[in-house]
Amino acid sequence: MATVIDFNASVPANGSNTIFIPINAQPLKIAGFGLGITTPSNTVIIDTTVGVVNTLGNPVLLFKVLRNTQVILTVREEVQLAVGESKTVSFQSVDVDVPTGSQGYTVTVEIENGLVNSAAVSGPITHSGVALTK
Repeated sequence: MATVIDFNASVPANGSNTIFIPINAQPLKIAGFGLGITTPSNTVIIDTTVGVVNTLGNPVLLFKVLRNTQVILTVREEVQLAVGESKTVSFQSVDVDVPTGSQGYTVTVEIENGLVNSAAVSGPITHSGVALTK
């Protein structure tokens, strides 16, 4: 049976406040948290939700989850909405046998096709993780 080693979350925007953060071609860190890993045989389950709004065209967004500086997941999301409409993007990732010690998990977003397309982060933004023994 799995045992919880650690849990943490980052909630920069819970949906009740209005935010508007333009997304560009450079990775933009939108949330991050740390976990303390105390056993080498482990699994980290990460859950991320980000609200985005289309501001021009049909933007393609790249979300990346990183452990420290290593990319552990990339999600490609095409925002096929009318300008001004928003949607929520949710995804999960699993990181197995994470090295012991303090580990930082961040999520970034960037636009893949920004020449004639644009989007912004509109909230909510939630990024959480739980470390479990195997």
